[in-house]
Amino acid sequence: MAPLIEYLIKLFICLSSVSLFYHFILRKHTFYNWNRCYLLIYSALCFVVPFVDINPVIQQTALVEHVLTAPLPSLNQVMPENIMPARNLSIGSPFDPWPVVLTIIVSGILFMTGRFFMQGMAYLKIRNRARLISCEDAVAIYHVDSGIFPFSFGNSVFINPELHTPEELNKIILHEFIHVKQKHSIDNIWCEVLCILNWYNPFAWLLRYSIRQNLEYIADRKVLENGINPKQYQYLLLKVTGVPEFRIASQFNFSSLKQRIIMMNKVKTARIHLIRFLFVLPMLLILLFFFRTNIETLSAVAPFAPKWTPEITSAPAGKKRIFAGMIFDGATGKPIHNSPLDLFIGEKFVKKIKTDQDGFYFWEGENLTDAEGNLLSHALYSANTDYKDFGESGYRFDGNAITIKIAGVVFTGLKGTDTYVRSYSIKTKSFPATANHEDIKKEIQKQVKVFKRDYDLRAAFKQKFPYLIPENMITKFGNAYFDQKKELIGYEDETEFYLDAEKVTHQKISDCFKKTPVEAFYMERNASDDDEENITKFSYFTFPVSRASPPKELLLKQNIEWKNVSNTDLSRVEKEAYFLDGFRQTKGIGSNMKPVKEEIKKIALFKGDLARYYDKSRDKVWWIETRPQEEVFERPLF
Repeated sequence: MAPLIEYLIKLFICLSSVSLFYHFILRKHTFYNWNRCYLLIYSALCFVVPFVDINPVIQQTALVEHVLTAPLPSLNQVMPENIMPARNLSIGSPFDPWPVVLTIIVSGILFMTGRFFMQGMAYLKIRNRARLISCEDAVAIYHVDSGIFPFSFGNSVFINPELHTPEELNKIILHEFIHVKQKHSIDNIWCEVLCILNWYNPFAWLLRYSIRQNLEYIADRKVLENGINPKQYQYLLLKVTGVPEFRIASQFNFSSLKQRIIMMNKVKTARIHLIRFLFVLPMLLILLFFFRTNIETLSAVAPFAPKWTPEITSAPAGKKRIFAGMIFDGATGKPIHNSPLDLFIGEKFVKKIKTDQDGFYFWEGENLTDAEGNLLSHALYSANTDYKDFGESGYRFDGNAITIKIAGVVFTGLKGTDTYVRSYSIKTKSFPATANHEDIKKEIQKQVKVFKRDYDLRAAFKQKFPYLIPENMITKFGNAYFDQKKELIGYEDETEFYLDAEKVTHQKISDCFKKTPVEAFYMERNASDDDEENITKFSYFTFPVSRASPPKELLLKQNIEWKNVSNTDLSRVEKEAYFLDGFRQTKGIGSNMKPVKEEIKKIALFKGDLARYYDKSRDKVWWIETRPQEEVFERPLF
């Protein structure tokens, strides 16, 4: 499902909840000002609530394990098509209705926006023709010659005095004066915007009606509190009944007169009933639970989610080969028992094997070489149609290693299903030739917790940003760091970040590159292990590591100072910025190659504009050549 469609569905649910709560819980009570605040604030909050994900709070407070959370489904559980893999589809792409739905919604919004502006133009036309007859206490009263019904907008009241007696005019002006002083035009404009954006939602229109009706309750009460006879005022309302000119204005003759008269004669509600407003909080909490990202205990809820599987390939002496591993459901973390697997040696299907009750599979074979004695590759594929297929292949016979294959959380877009697949590889102890089924199973089970922790973090982070790209270049999530590709790059206690050779925090890197493009970066692996998963240092530049040959106008005599190689102190050079054979070298960054004095053929100090061409932040940059001129990368045309 498209992110926008999912948002609109959540917005629909929020607006309906706010509207129904007012209609059944608050509407019949005389807390008109409280009701005004509720209708404005919570109808606006409806646009924000769909973005709130309470999973981090749930995980910190362990609420996911509480018995009350299980019966409350999430939105994704109510709409399982978002996470269930499609099956038995006919050839060709199925019809996707969401683009059509979006087109209709946008067309309606454009039409409603045009209608709104037409009402505004009609209002301006009447105001331009009206005559100002009074302006007291920042309230302007205009005389309109046409046969309009009294209304107010902004700080202006519009009436036709010829249609009313002086006594009626006093009551009408007092009513509209209250609308102006309490700035009810803001409420009217907001409810129009609400209906423009949600024209297809009947509850948005119901909220609009409720907001306007409640404003009339407020004005009616204030009029009666000023000593106006209730019966005379109610007869005046009946006399001025008609169709309002402008939805954006406060109309004296707003419809539903019967309900207004009932509320005028109603005894004030006891203040104890204000407690009803506290029930809004449970409603809001239920919505947040319903909209939560579907990661109970850091996993997805799909009963048919793809899985993750660690695998060990053992190569004891001789021709015997052992394939073993475990398969787990990526959503629940539970072993998948009796899951069929297809084993291929080379390109030939060998046999179908199954996992046991712990998700463990084991196969032992011999003579796995070709006619020339070369080891054949092996491949293992899932044959379980309830799960997304995975494959594991390659030459895994030399050097005992655990290979982890994870296909975890499913992210569903408009077209098809995108499966998250991640491979891990770590070193483990060697298995002797006598290693058996149970020995290998126990070794894998020891590793499962480590890989599950890593997998859960990746899954949770992708659930936090299912569609949006993280704002920061590096985001800290839990005790780990993620990049903008949503890949886990390291853990807090193991990973170091460097900016131009200076050790910095991950936030410093993100802040720096919000304005400055990333020129280059270098990843330094753990010295004891060249495994690609074991990168511990990330170094970033704010300058280019190489540049095209500078323009001739920069190669001026005052910008270049040639040095005598034998008299140059290289320790000074190494402390500053220098290019070696056309590539930037800086302490702590990149290969950090140090020139050997005996190998240096030419050395120069670039200054001024030429230095700033290579690094905008520096007035001096060293240029060193140890290779023949034609081999120096992008050598300036001295």
